[in-house]
Amino acid sequence: MKARKSRLIIVAFLALPALCLLLLAVSWLSNLAAPSEPQTADRLSDLDKARIAEAQHLRSSLGDQVWPGWGQVRIPAVVFNEAYAFLVGLPEPADGWITVPRQTHEGVPWERVPGDDFFGQPYYRQPLAAGGATPQNFAVLVGDIWASGFMTYDWMQVSLSRQVRDDFGPLFPY
Repeated sequence: MKARKSRLIIVAFLALPALCLLLLAVSWLSNLAAPSEPQTADRLSDLDKARIAEAQHLRSSLGDQVWPGWGQVRIPAVVFNEAYAFLVGLPEPADGWITVPRQTHEGVPWERVPGDDFFGQPYYRQPLAAGGATPQNFAVLVGDIWASGFMTYDWMQVSLSRQVRDDFGPLFPY
């Protein structure tokens, strides 16, 4: 009985490091598969458009339950990747955007994305200067209209992966 208990303790003691090594190997392999280079796009992908449309749909259908009147408000979206900022839901936008809370004006005039639309409506873009200002994952002002601001999902994955790799190195399980 004592020998069986000792064997069980030894197996449990060896299984824990083996499980940790297995998890570390799986994490390392998933890091290899994580996107490391962005897919620079000068237009929104169909998936990006679907995500924005779903966010707008959820706000319009459930917004009043969260905050009375929120479901009826039209809120444009400023979505950005590594190279461009896109503006959806505002027919004639003012130049650039104003950050909150610093109130600094960033960006340049918006241009309509040629040959593409957002479910039948035009949308706009502007190139982002290398190392320059980007919109934020927060509210921004476009002229005098509030807009939501957020990264595209693909760029968020690449950006977050880069941050973790820069801060912790390539072996960190992310």
